[in-house]
Amino acid sequence: MFAYYYDQLMEDIDYESILEPIIPYLNKEDLILDAGCGTGHILNYLRNTGFLYAKGIDNDENMLSVAGKKINKEDVLYYHDLNEVLPMQFDKILMLFDVTNYFEDIEIIFSNIYQGLKDNGLFIFDIYKIEYLEIMKNYQEEDEYPFSYKWHTQSKNHILSHDFSTHNYKLEFKQYLYETSYYEKILKKLGFKFKKISGNDERKEYYICNK
Repeated sequence: MFAYYYDQLMEDIDYESILEPIIPYLNKEDLILDAGCGTGHILNYLRNTGFLYAKGIDNDENMLSVAGKKINKEDVLYYHDLNEVLPMQFDKILMLFDVTNYFEDIEIIFSNIYQGLKDNGLFIFDIYKIEYLEIMKNYQEEDEYPFSYKWHTQSKNHILSHDFSTHNYKLEFKQYLYETSYYEKILKKLGFKFKKISGNDERKEYYICNK
């Protein structure tokens, strides 16, 4: 059920603006993977703007089901857990909208991404800035649009805990925020060359990583 709510909350995001600093690193002929594609908003935007070889994976079948209603094509959406080795290699792998922050131990994920890239391929991801932990400490949000919901967060150490509820549904989940040095140490260990770029979401750090 969360996939349905998540999809509605993500509908009003300006994907053109979010992807603006990233698009220059992509080519129309690239085989692109949206890792952790969720309900397919980014993937749908890419395919509608000429990136016809973009594919998506997620480990939530409900998310993929919602995504499939936007992207009614075969061989585009796949169920896959990023803790497992990718079944093929890609020119570019994207992991956006804080997918990285859902993993407590990111090294195995980055290792699988590295193996899933072709030589000279690019891995592009975002993470929340560490100060976001303090900003979201005891944060509360209530709204009636696009449906009635409550969203409460708590932060402790490096963990951001979310409590999402509607009149008939409740979900708790965690995200893990670390200093950039934590991610950079792992990227170097795996053999990535990387740089940070400015993005249009000021809460985030954006990384361009070359295999």
